[in-house]
Amino acid sequence: MRVLSIDFGDKTIGLALKDSSLDLVMPIVAIQRSVSENYFQSIKEVIQSKSIDIIVVGIPLKLDGSDGAQATKTRVFIDQLSTVIDNSIFTVDESFSSVEATSNLVNSGMDSKKLADVIDSAAACVILERFVKESPLLD
Repeated sequence: MRVLSIDFGDKTIGLALKDSSLDLVMPIVAIQRSVSENYFQSIKEVIQSKSIDIIVVGIPLKLDGSDGAQATKTRVFIDQLSTVIDNSIFTVDESFSSVEATSNLVNSGMDSKKLADVIDSAAACVILERFVKESPLLD
C-alpha cells in the first residue's frame, strides 16, 4: 500500500510518501501554491505517478482539540480534493508537526538557511509517521 501525506499550508503544500513494503517515509518536492494555479491537478499527478492508494492530510487542531482558522481551511481543501480524486482521504492531528520537523532537521545537521525549502515536506513526513503509528490500515 502506498500512502501520500499532505501538509496543507497557505503558501506551500508539503508532500511525503510511504510504501508499506518499505519501512521508510520519504519527502516529495512541495507544491508552491503561488506558482501552481491548479495545485489539485499537481496533487492528482503525484497520486497517479506514484500509484498512491490512500491520502493522509494533517489537520492543525488547537490545544483543546477544536478547529481553528487553518483547520477550517484544511477541511475545505479536503472537501475540494475529494471531488478530483477517487482515493480515500484520512486525517490526523498535525499539531506542532512543523516544530517537530524543524527540530529533526536541525538535529540532523541541516543548515538553517535551507530549512524553508524543505520544512513543509518534512512536516508531511511527521504527519505520515503519526498516521502510521495510529492506523491499523498499515499493519
